[in-house]
Amino acid sequence: MRLNPSTALAGALCLGAAVPANASPIDWHLYDASCAGGAAAVQIACGNYGRFLVLQSQAPPGCSVVASGVEDPPAYPHVLTGHAFPIRAPRLSEIGPQPAPAPHARMAASASASATTPPIDSWIAVVDFDSAHGESTTWLAGQMAGAAATAALAPLDDSGLDVLGPVGDFHVLAKLCEIVQSADGGSLPVPTAVNMSFGRPARETDPLSSTACPEQNAACQVASVVHYLKTRGATLVAAAGNRGKLLFPAVIDDVIASGMLDQTAFLEGLTRPAWETPSGAEGWIPGYALCLDSWPAPAGSSYSSAMLAGWLVKVLGHPDVLRQLGDGPWVPAWSTARGCYVLAKGKSLTPWCNATATALFAGLTGASADDCSRGLTEPNDSAPADGRAIPPDPLPSLDAWGDPTHPAPESDPCVPCEGTLLTSGSSSDLQIDLSQSGPLPSGIHLDSVSLRVGPSFYPISMSPSQLQGLEVGGLATLLLPGAGPLIPPIPSISLWYRLKANAGASCGTTACYWSSTPVLLESK
Repeated sequence: MRLNPSTALAGALCLGAAVPANASPIDWHLYDASCAGGAAAVQIACGNYGRFLVLQSQAPPGCSVVASGVEDPPAYPHVLTGHAFPIRAPRLSEIGPQPAPAPHARMAASASASATTPPIDSWIAVVDFDSAHGESTTWLAGQMAGAAATAALAPLDDSGLDVLGPVGDFHVLAKLCEIVQSADGGSLPVPTAVNMSFGRPARETDPLSSTACPEQNAACQVASVVHYLKTRGATLVAAAGNRGKLLFPAVIDDVIASGMLDQTAFLEGLTRPAWETPSGAEGWIPGYALCLDSWPAPAGSSYSSAMLAGWLVKVLGHPDVLRQLGDGPWVPAWSTARGCYVLAKGKSLTPWCNATATALFAGLTGASADDCSRGLTEPNDSAPADGRAIPPDPLPSLDAWGDPTHPAPESDPCVPCEGTLLTSGSSSDLQIDLSQSGPLPSGIHLDSVSLRVGPSFYPISMSPSQLQGLEVGGLATLLLPGAGPLIPPIPSISLWYRLKANAGASCGTTACYWSSTPVLLESK
């Protein structure tokens, strides 16, 4: 919900005296919910949980502090995508009962028109950025839930929080509290699910649960509000991460961490996580090569999380079925009896078909009418993959990029990343489809690309002009001649990138980082 000073006092977030942007460190104080008064740059009403005064200038009279701290919170990468999403998601403030119109407006309305919108019985709160990323994850969660729930976006990059600097833990806390305030205040029921398709590298001081905080900080308050929402009946899902390590807030015990499924293996009947998925993920859900309403989605656990959050809505409405499910990760499963995809936990299948999931998975095999083609047919280039596997440089992942506010490129420069094995006689080549890829965000440059097959890494000999073409989204296809023999049956393959901030620098003299994109493989 975007707020301005004239309306802020009516919502969960209030603005006080102006404070310079990027103020650091940030002090915060938590008071009882009934505690009124005081002044701060940002006031966050959090339902019955309490009331936060951030950058406080005057304490509320007669009130005792429940918790407080002073810190410089870490920032969350602002996720960018290569394409604008065509459908705007409803915001949290736009769903549920609305105020009756003013008298003059009421006179112009039809006598049969209702003064309020129909009440919401079940809904999904999506905390994400106000961008194509947030619009698309909200859309996907809503489509997965179908008629069972409405999905609404609570944007992290709320202009009412600009005084706090780059999006950080306080922004996450404010959005979760906005959800709590809506539920405790009675304007909306408790959300059935809360989806958080974002994250940052976890720190040693981050909590794994609301009761195990090594120190009082904003991250601990996030964990505590998450726990409060869970006790109120909400199920919380978050993106596990795309580079092998669980992100925050997915590391919190009260949150279901959802990671990418290895979709090449999945289409061959094998259920396993993608190589990029952290080992602690509790859901293995498709997250790459997805076509969402003719929109090419960037690869990542952001979409695994959104898909699972929406899919869970039906199950959560039947606690009797939920109690009978076995152990193991949440995964999609084909139900032969019903002829569709259902959600499963381990080997226990739920009884409900999901039409959106079935259509999306049909798109993975090319059996769907949904078309994400951007029409880029040239140029088609080729570069040999070295047949000798080498260990990759011991680089940090993109999650540890030096500038914490640097945008993460998600699946760029290959979105959706799909490959085809082309066999002719004794020759077998791998062709990578890049026709839908956009450019890397400003300030991120490609240094080199490798083909990762299982645990092995094969450098791809790309010229500087080819790397530049890949970097700016200007290649239609990339052919790797003779790469077919490197790929075993039911492979796990990815494009592995070495990235840098300075285009002219060598990775030997400046920090480089790695990222990767899973490749959905087809054969011809």
